Amino acid sequence: MAIVRAILVAYLLVLFVRSAFSWVPAPPSGSVWRKVDRFCFTVTEPLLRPIRKLIPPLRMGVVGLDVSILILMLIDLVILRLI
Repeated sequence: MAIVRAILVAYLLVLFVRSAFSWVPAPPSGSVWRKVDRFCFTVTEPLLRPIRKLIPPLRMGVVGLDVSILILMLIDLVILRLI
């Protein structure tokens, strides 16, 4: 169970980093930060895409709020709590 918990905590961290990257301008190509951003996207997008299909981004005027990452974080936390 310790390995599963460690994987879930690491995934939660990757989700948090991806969320943080969504609030800042894209890093320059070739930088270490761009590689971290691409890694976070590659790891999280397969689980975020189906959630986004079920619950599209919420429109608030001209801004869209994507809640899929919050939902996935909650699912991760619930699973961590159950094991």
